[in-house]
Amino acid sequence: MPVDILYKLITLPREFSQLNTVSMYDLLKRTGYADLSKSISEDDLYEKLLAHPEVITDWLEYSEDKRCAGWYFLPRNSDRYLVGYYGNGENFETEYSDKLKACAVFIKHELTNILKK
Repeated sequence: MPVDILYKLITLPREFSQLNTVSMYDLLKRTGYADLSKSISEDDLYEKLLAHPEVITDWLEYSEDKRCAGWYFLPRNSDRYLVGYYGNGENFETEYSDKLKACAVFIKHELTNILKK
């Protein structure tokens, strides 16, 4: 798997914010993720986040700005994070003490969800 695709994936919110004229779906398609989605795991994303923890703030802001049904990633307090889903009559969430793990889980779910659109 090309390593730079992982970097492209974890920096999607920043690119989305900077371009502001391209949908997240189109940005995701450009990465080639659709063809590799089954081979990219939460652990792969986690490892890339270890090298670039600064992007977690981008994902938190992206999640907050969505303001619609779907996956979310939120700080619960100073050392806990929530990843959950709200919509279609479903509502569930999981709490994490590891911010990087929570972010990796959210990214994987969010990217999968975006591809379904």
